[in-house]
Amino acid sequence: MDTQEILKDTEAQGFVFQREKLAKNDVPLRDVPVIWVTDSVKFEVAFPGTTLAHLNGTSTHIGSQRVGRDYAYDHQAEPKEKRDAAIQRLNVEWLLGIKQTKTVEVKVFVGPNDETFATKEEASAAWLEWQSQQ
Repeated sequence: MDTQEILKDTEAQGFVFQREKLAKNDVPLRDVPVIWVTDSVKFEVAFPGTTLAHLNGTSTHIGSQRVGRDYAYDHQAEPKEKRDAAIQRLNVEWLLGIKQTKTVEVKVFVGPNDETFATKEEASAAWLEWQSQQ
């Protein structure tokens, strides 16, 4: 079963989303959907091994709060419906063991002698200085 199928009827999978007020870095976040297991048998059938794995002190509820908190903090300006749908999808993917990645774009500007600079202006200045010495 894929993420979208699970989200169509979460109760059939043994859980629902409840709204909770969360905060990250002392920044209060809008209500965030968090997983609440309502039927442990259905939940274990839908996500085999997850119940046992979450007995290590990081419960399903706490893990779901982390997923929601991290996304809500990074997307505070996003419309509520879009944000909630993304949090719910990310929670189900977390339960399925699908790893989330975050892409960060870093621009580096190369100067003479393969030096790197954080800005285009710094690299240009280095090239101009190098050129004046030639």
